[in-house]
Amino acid sequence: MARLAFLLFILGLCLTTAMAVEPEATTPLIAAKAAIVMDRQTGVVLWSYNPDLPLPMASTTKIMTAMVILDHGGDKLDQSVTVSQQAAGTGGS
Repeated sequence: MARLAFLLFILGLCLTTAMAVEPEATTPLIAAKAAIVMDRQTGVVLWSYNPDLPLPMASTTKIMTAMVILDHGGDKLDQSVTVSQQAAGTGGS
């Protein structure tokens, strides 16, 4: 009976240790300062790393913004646009 109790104790200890190590094993190694993975349809955040860290806009974002402008209004590039004080005062704008 003592052997069975000892074996169950060791088994429980091994399982507890394995469960404690598993989340680290599934955490991706990234070089980015921040990252986020979001479900496109629901907007649910699936994974994040420093999601609230303020960072400057990425170059890819700038390029995609330019592409959208050219696709949806490329013939109106000389048109003036008024920007609100609130929008102009937003960090990163």
